[in-house]
Amino acid sequence: MLKELRIKNFAIIDNLNVEFTSGLTALTGETGAGKSIIIDALNLILGGRADSNFIRTGESSATVESVFEIANPQTLDILSELGINANNGEVVLRRTISNTGKNRCLVNDCTVTVGVLARLGNRLVDIHGQHDHQALLNPEIHVDLLDLYGKTMDERNEFSKKYFEYLEDLRKIEDLRSKESDRMQREDLLRFQINEIDKANLSLDEEDLLKSEKNKLQYAEKIHGSVKLVLNLIAEKEGAVLDELGVAQRELESLPSLDPELGKQAERAQSAFCEIEELIEELRDYAHKIEFNPSRLEEIEDRLSEINGLKRKYGGDSALVLDHREKISNELDTLSCFQENMEKVQKNIKLHQTALSKLSVILAEKREKTASVFKKNVEKELCDLGMKDVKLKVQFNYEEDDANFVKFRDQKVKLNSTGLGSIEFLFSPNLGEDLKPLVKIASGG
Repeated sequence: MLKELRIKNFAIIDNLNVEFTSGLTALTGETGAGKSIIIDALNLILGGRADSNFIRTGESSATVESVFEIANPQTLDILSELGINANNGEVVLRRTISNTGKNRCLVNDCTVTVGVLARLGNRLVDIHGQHDHQALLNPEIHVDLLDLYGKTMDERNEFSKKYFEYLEDLRKIEDLRSKESDRMQREDLLRFQINEIDKANLSLDEEDLLKSEKNKLQYAEKIHGSVKLVLNLIAEKEGAVLDELGVAQRELESLPSLDPELGKQAERAQSAFCEIEELIEELRDYAHKIEFNPSRLEEIEDRLSEINGLKRKYGGDSALVLDHREKISNELDTLSCFQENMEKVQKNIKLHQTALSKLSVILAEKREKTASVFKKNVEKELCDLGMKDVKLKVQFNYEEDDANFVKFRDQKVKLNSTGLGSIEFLFSPNLGEDLKPLVKIASGG
């Protein structure tokens, strides 16, 4: 159903928005009011001939937009075939023509050709008038009429649904195949990165521990020399600090008996002497543990270089490197499902082919039976109207296609969204005249 028509800079119309409701809508007005212009605009949006004369004087382009509410499954099938979202049964057609001769056609904001507009227009609107488009003359409609007459529309809709599911699976398999080379290269890269990180066997605190050990090894000689110097000054040389402090401490120990006020100072001297003794022991232990190991230093530097290389490639610290490893491992698992996905889609394709083969043949046989009844009844009705020599033929055109999977009467036949081949009504109104397509034989009236 046409819900809304928007016209801008078309003929004498500046800007017009017409909303339609269900039921009959009559456009009335005196001659020259613009009634036929609205029909011309509607015809343009439905794929009709464009003419720069349609553009309002003084403007560079004209635009017509229409909003339709669609319930017809066949029209929805066309949108699905074109990859256009039906937006819950609503479709917006828009066409812009310019005085440079350029056309722009859109369906739900998807760019299409004028031919697509015309194809949809044939399904959406039937403009009746002398020498104008009539749906009955369009061969694409004939299969609809026959299915409606023979009550095979339910089978047709079931077939169409499976047919578009089949096309979607074909697109999926093609997409998978086109990406297979990229996928394999990506898998190789991810495996290399995972192996590189795993081989390094990183731990979160290793770098800090190595840096600390490196500092000790790097400055071991200087540290050892400084510690030995301190030990010499306070304990080992003649007149060392500890010796002199011992003399001072013993001297103070004898004074509190003479003056009790010096007791605290004597205790502090004793404490200082003990502290220096402990310091000497600790420094001797530390000096004993100092390691002079150039090979270990080189080993640490190589390891830190390896860790820094991984950090530059995969993250700013070891934690980020390990996070990257987990991320690419998950990605590799997903990519590894490729073969499984491929086999699943291929299986679905075979199931669809089996179902479509069966449904299409059943549908074709039912249509042929319907056609003989339809022909007989139409000729009878026309005979009652005085057209005694009229002849009607429902012509079935089965296009042979050796690459197809459907076999009908010992030949492989091309498939489309409505079934096998195409259907067209041929007509002869008078005795001796050849059967011809309706579009070639029917008069305007």
